[in-house]
Amino acid sequence: MNNNYLDSIVNELKNFPQSNSEILNLIQSKKNVYNRFKREFIKNINNIKSKNLKAFALLVATNFKDNDFLNTITQNFDFDLINNDLAIFAKGIYFLSKNDNLKAVNLLWQSFNLNKHLYFNHQTFLTLICLFEDFKLSKERHILLQYLISTFPYVIEYHMQYILFLMQVKFNDDFTLTLAESNAIILQEIDYIYNHAQTSFDWSFLADFYFKFVGDVDKFWECSKNATLTLNVTDKNIDVKRDTIFPIEIYKEHLDSLLDFLNANNIQAFPCTGSLLGLYRDGKLMDYDKDTDIGIIVNNNDDVINIINIISTNEKFYCTKIAECDLSKNILNIGVSDKKNGMVTDIFLHYKKDNFLYTGLNTKLCDFFWKHSEFTTIKAKLNNKEYYVPSNTKLYLTELYGKNWNEHISVWDSLLNCPNIPQSSQLAVFYFGSIRMHEAFRQRKYAKALNYYTQLKNRWNYPFTAEMCQKIELCLEQIKPVS
Repeated sequence: MNNNYLDSIVNELKNFPQSNSEILNLIQSKKNVYNRFKREFIKNINNIKSKNLKAFALLVATNFKDNDFLNTITQNFDFDLINNDLAIFAKGIYFLSKNDNLKAVNLLWQSFNLNKHLYFNHQTFLTLICLFEDFKLSKERHILLQYLISTFPYVIEYHMQYILFLMQVKFNDDFTLTLAESNAIILQEIDYIYNHAQTSFDWSFLADFYFKFVGDVDKFWECSKNATLTLNVTDKNIDVKRDTIFPIEIYKEHLDSLLDFLNANNIQAFPCTGSLLGLYRDGKLMDYDKDTDIGIIVNNNDDVINIINIISTNEKFYCTKIAECDLSKNILNIGVSDKKNGMVTDIFLHYKKDNFLYTGLNTKLCDFFWKHSEFTTIKAKLNNKEYYVPSNTKLYLTELYGKNWNEHISVWDSLLNCPNIPQSSQLAVFYFGSIRMHEAFRQRKYAKALNYYTQLKNRWNYPFTAEMCQKIELCLEQIKPVS
């Protein structure tokens, strides 16, 4: 290979991964630099022997989402994943970009064990944590979080993740911690975050924690107020939780598969909320929907236990969140995850009370309800497939989305905007709305942030102070799109 440009990169890669970030940043810093690398790589493709250079090309092409270049690379090279650490990491990132999460998590975990800090950046660590959560890899997640806390003690996101992990994991022989010891660590970690909180993101997490898990409404108000007053939309903002976005066809396949499974087991499950709206109105799931929803009418606790048991006996799905099975105290919501890709569907259990059907979510301090006119289920053909649907589908959609439900709505949140949320759910609306408003500001999503603010202020009478309103309106101006 005589090309000086590629020769210089190969020479740098001899010291790889020490120069990983510098080279990667150089090539990704400007489009013309990347294009030159791509052009020279393809021109010399038959002469390239360096495994590091091949793996490096795969990595930068994946980060640029350059499918043509990716096809060229993957068609011409058979990567040796055993003897090349960078190739293992690059293939992990590549499979992650292709939504093949099972291969991705195995390769990234292997890469982490080989390299620790050499290839991973902040976002990759957070991504791997979320993959472990999706696939219920508690032991691996525990090891990764322990490493992060010990290596980067001042990164508050890792303290947050450790708290959430300790609250969710079911301790067994794989862990040395007892439940009492884990609770002591949680209190220690939350004290650390509370004493070091500076950003809106830190305060918003604390507000979420105190409301959802502790049930301390005074701490919730304090932290939520501080989250608002410390809003700074000019900072680089990163969320702890990563949304996994699948092609819409995968969502549809997952929804249909779960519905078919439940119906085959004599459970009349129906697409509900946004999933029903898309199928009924548009003949397909909405392109911007990031989850799927199923409804089931239940009469008693035995029905609930039966549903959970049936799901737990199959090989494709498993339950990821189960509320207490007590209809007299709780609105029930079950999460069902696909074992292959971690995709989660929410099952909303509807129960009869005072001639209405109620469904909703649990919080530590209060419950959140949607109130529906009573209905049964009937069969209807939507998008050339037969589904169970509410017998009063148009009324059902009107109660959820208003009289203009058949028109496309640009911004909507079912935990805030739905007309059939009763006033008794006000405190829960305050919680969901404020947490999501802060998230929208961090992501610089103007329309969402504006919707949360105006709904909370005008419909729900959220107790904004003048100082909080001034801060929010200033931040709205800063992220408002230029017309």
